[in-house]
Amino acid sequence: MTQHEAVLTLLRSGPKTTNEILASPYRLASEYRSRISELRGQGYGITCQIKRGGNSVWTLVSEPPKVGTDGQLAFA
Repeated sequence: MTQHEAVLTLLRSGPKTTNEILASPYRLASEYRSRISELRGQGYGITCQIKRGGNSVWTLVSEPPKVGTDGQLAFA
């Protein structure tokens, strides 16, 4: 599993705090921020909300549109 896939797996299961991401079995360490930035560049909508005490909560809010082999958007 790539680090991109690991981040998506975590965030698809619901919002995660930075500590939850770091404690995951995927060994992302501090690389999670780079992977999130790259995923955003690929069209994924990922938000970060700073909570009281400085805790960050990361949420996957959208995925890039699927494009069929004919170049048309696929709805499903």
